[in-house]
Amino acid sequence: MPTLGTQLISTSYPQLLKTFGTGGIDGTLQAITDGDDTSSALQLSTTGVSSTGSMSVTGTATVGTLKVGASGPRLTAVSYGTAAFTLSTVAAHNVADTTTGTFALTGCALGDIVLGSIDTLGAATGTICLAVSFYPQTTNVARYSIINKGSTAGTISAGTIYATAMRFTT
Repeated sequence: MPTLGTQLISTSYPQLLKTFGTGGIDGTLQAITDGDDTSSALQLSTTGVSSTGSMSVTGTATVGTLKVGASGPRLTAVSYGTAAFTLSTVAAHNVADTTTGTFALTGCALGDIVLGSIDTLGAATGTICLAVSFYPQTTNVARYSIINKGSTAGTISAGTIYATAMRFTT
C-alpha cells in the first residue's frame, strides 16, 4: 500500500484536503473538503479565496475589495498619508474662527470618508475647544478645517497631519 509520509493512505485519507471533481483548482471557487467529503468554510480558485465563516489575518495582507457583511458595502480603496502642518493662529469663536488648508493624500477621491488627526492640538494655546474635520477636496487632495469654539484666539503649533481615506461602494 502506498504511504503518505509515515502514514498509510488507507488510514489517513480523512486528514487529506481536496476539491470537488477531478480537475483540481481552476478559475471557479470550490469548497475545500476533507477525505470524508466534509465541506469547510473555505473556497479556493486560481483567482480568489472566499469564506462562508469568519476569517482571521495575522500579519499584513493585501485585499482587492473587502465586502462588509453578507449584503453590505464593499471597501474598495484605502489611502494613507502624512503632511506637515505649519504654525497657525485661529481666531476666537464668531470672529472668523476657522482655519483651513489642503494636503496631498494620494488615492483620495470625492466621496471618500477621510479620518485624520493633527499631532499638535494638545499644544494649542489660548483656546478652549477645537474641532477638526477632514474631507476630500479633489482627487489626491484632502482639506482640513479647524474650528475654534473657544472665547479667545489661539495658536496651534507646527506638527504632522495623519490621514486615511476610505471608499465604500455598493
